[in-house]
Amino acid sequence: MHTIAVLALPGVVPFDLATPIGAIWPVISATGVAWLLSKHQDAEEKVGPALAEMARAGASYSAADYLGSLDAIGIVKTEFDALFTQIDLLLTPTTAAMPWPAIETHPPEIAGRPVGPRGHAVFTPFANALGLPAISLPCRVRPNDMPIGFQLCAAEGQDALLLALACDYEREFGQDFAWPLN
Repeated sequence: MHTIAVLALPGVVPFDLATPIGAIWPVISATGVAWLLSKHQDAEEKVGPALAEMARAGASYSAADYLGSLDAIGIVKTEFDALFTQIDLLLTPTTAAMPWPAIETHPPEIAGRPVGPRGHAVFTPFANALGLPAISLPCRVRPNDMPIGFQLCAAEGQDALLLALACDYEREFGQDFAWPLN
């Protein structure tokens, strides 16, 4: 069993290391989808309209757009490498919204503002873009509430530590979560 110490520091500035990833994520994700679909004959007709549109958008980016995104990822990766010399794990929300019904693909609004299909997914792309191990786990805010998720992210190569802590958490706090229908 691992011990997790939580340190709260008064006056700590808001965490914003991952902010640049939000600006380049559309380039990285859309070009990736465009590349993937280009490898399969008639793929655009075999996927949903949202993925087909994403592939078309990805195909419209230039090599300079893509390489600029890779440069930005390299800079952010260096900053995260420095962060992980000071901490073992980073905890973030999994989504930017409270739970929404499972029959909906995404919440229609967050904090009173309308959002699109990816508006809730602002806390997880940095782990994907940087190739960092991360896992999302459920938790409850209050009894009988739908669960929310939190993400634990570790330094590159720390997969075993991350999975061990996730297993410990599941053993200690795991419970049956109701399917979120309402």
